[in-house]
Order: sequence, then structure tokens, then C-alpha cells
Amino acid sequence: NYDVTLKTIPERCAATVRMTVTRYEDEGMIWSRMMEEMRHMNIVGADPALAVTFLDGEYKENDVEMLAWKTVEGSYSDAENVRFCILPEEPVASCTFKGSYEQITDV
Repeated sequence: NYDVTLKTIPERCAATVRMTVTRYEDEGMIWSRMMEEMRHMNIVGADPALAVTFLDGEYKENDVEMLAWKTVEGSYSDAENVRFCILPEEPVASCTFKGSYEQITDV
């Protein structure tokens, strides 16, 4: 019961963290790592705000490779786990929901 929209996200400058997590429900770990490192960096955000890209190309039961990204304005130096780069335009299937990460598998 979720609305999925097909759209194209334009090229953007982004802060990124790449990580392999055990399950999709563990996505919060990648966001925690990103936000902890960026806390003192005075990042200026832009639209689209943030998202995660699943890099495996298909559903996996475990060891899910993800790229979390936050669109930014300006240029910044890389941190231990946060890398800044230009992400290319990309077609995506998008779904927005409100709730806890425990729901991510259902979504």
C-alpha cells in the first residue's frame, strides 16, 4: 500500500557514505555514520535532500551494499568515511513513508 513513483534525479554534488550492512533494516547504521562525521562540518544542504541507493542491482537476503547520499552546496574535504563527489543524473523508483526502519522491508 505504498505509492511508487518513477522519476529522474538530476546530477548533484553530494556527501556520500558507502557501506555493506547485514540487512536492509540496518540502513540506519549508514545514516548514523554519515551524520556523526558531518556534525562539525557546517554542511549546506540542497535538494533533493537525501536518499540511499542500493548498489547490488537486485534484492539480497544479506550483505546489502548501500550508498547513502546527501545533496550539498559548496565544496568540502573528504572525511574518514564521508566522500564528496558529483553524482550523475539517474532514474529511480521512489517511495516515501513515515515510520521506523523496521518497516523498510515491507516498503
